[in-house]
Amino acid sequence: MTPDEAILLSQEFFPNGLDVIVNRLDIEVRYGELIGCDGWCLSSNSKTIIRINSLSSVNRQKFTLAHELSHVLLGIAPSFGERLFDNPDCYNSEERKVDLFASELLIPKSIVENSINLPVSKREIFSLAKHAKISLISTTIRVSNVINEIENHSSIVVFINDSKIEWSWSSSNESLFCKDFIDEVVNELGFQQDRYLKKVIENKFLVSYLLYASKPEDKKYILFIQLLPLKYANTLILDEEISRLGKIIFRDDFAFQQSVSGCFGAMKRKVSGMKLEDAIKLFYSLYKNKWDDDKFSRLLTEEGKSFVKLKLSKWTNMS
Repeated sequence: MTPDEAILLSQEFFPNGLDVIVNRLDIEVRYGELIGCDGWCLSSNSKTIIRINSLSSVNRQKFTLAHELSHVLLGIAPSFGERLFDNPDCYNSEERKVDLFASELLIPKSIVENSINLPVSKREIFSLAKHAKISLISTTIRVSNVINEIENHSSIVVFINDSKIEWSWSSSNESLFCKDFIDEVVNELGFQQDRYLKKVIENKFLVSYLLYASKPEDKKYILFIQLLPLKYANTLILDEEISRLGKIIFRDDFAFQQSVSGCFGAMKRKVSGMKLEDAIKLFYSLYKNKWDDDKFSRLLTEEGKSFVKLKLSKWTNMS
């Protein structure tokens, strides 16, 4: 199997492409307790065995499998007993190549492109990470790499631990991405999780925000900075668009807003993994008699339909 064929399988069977590739290559994957490493891979003329540390988180196990599988597909010999890092800059050039290919196996480029808008919102990164079943850090790095392939677009991912920058990663050569620039962005955000920093800088449109890398009490953050052409300066981020549509639909009717929010909460489990168009039909079918005609008609306007679509897109199937 060639690397390109593997990517096509990952795309076709997302988010379960790794399992399909493993089966097609007749690779044996074993899970068990490993000390001091995330996994390893051994190949002979007749058999390939990949061992995964069962003590790692589910997301880490999936990333490790993608990494070891990438060694096989790229023909790059692995180190026995590898310890993987969330920071792709920790690796030598060959390991970095393996890691970046692994991220493409986990989330093929076409999946990223169909799952995000520019500027990319927090909601889209959370949703993509959930569907791909990998960590927020890996997802953000993957999204950043795809953005950086677009001409005149650049982005950087920064990991902050207890107010200190531990590492940063960007596949672009953007000269602005220096420590002083990152420090300035962090200071302007002020560790406010619900804030988007948006401004024009050096003839580019900057969008930045923070995500929790783990539990809030751990004080570990992912800082995501996007530098985009000025044409995006008047574009609403997805979260802002949902808020704008909500104001039109609910018209300061707090009780109606709360009622609709409760319905979306109930829909979350019902539509998980469902196609978006089917989830939309289900929503309208279930709740067509819940509110009076005036209220329900607001959800049937163009703004209302867009609002329902954007809200449900968080939980529905992206493939």
